[in-house]
Amino acid sequence: MARELPKIDVAGELYYIDLRLNEFRHVDDFMNRIFIDDDLYEKDEKFMLAYDKVHKCVFRGDKEEFDARNGKGIVIVELPSLEKMDPVGFQWLCANIEEHQRSLTALLRFADQHMKWMEEDRKKKQKKIRPLLEKKRVRKNRGKKL
Repeated sequence: MARELPKIDVAGELYYIDLRLNEFRHVDDFMNRIFIDDDLYEKDEKFMLAYDKVHKCVFRGDKEEFDARNGKGIVIVELPSLEKMDPVGFQWLCANIEEHQRSLTALLRFADQHMKWMEEDRKKKQKKIRPLLEKKRVRKNRGKKL
């Protein structure tokens, strides 16, 4: 029986929760995904996530970039447990763990083939946007007395 996937707000953006594929998918851009195992970390029965509000996706940069941009477009988002976010999907997950594992294996196979070029493309876009943001900041502060 098909059901509509539940949605969750992540820093002002709506994502579908798909526990079968172990990911959150952006409602308007299905290629914008948050992988539960890779992008979320658990703390006190809650999930934490570094989210890039400028690019509207999960932050996947290194520690230096995070430290440089923290508070400037990158926020830490706290999410409830999977059971609270999607009780029906969580029950299915517990009852169908073998099918879930097959889905994950297929997803990982896809990711190995396609995600490398997608990540490289994302980094190229970020490099193009970064100088534009710096120019905006310089223009915005021009003429102000210190």
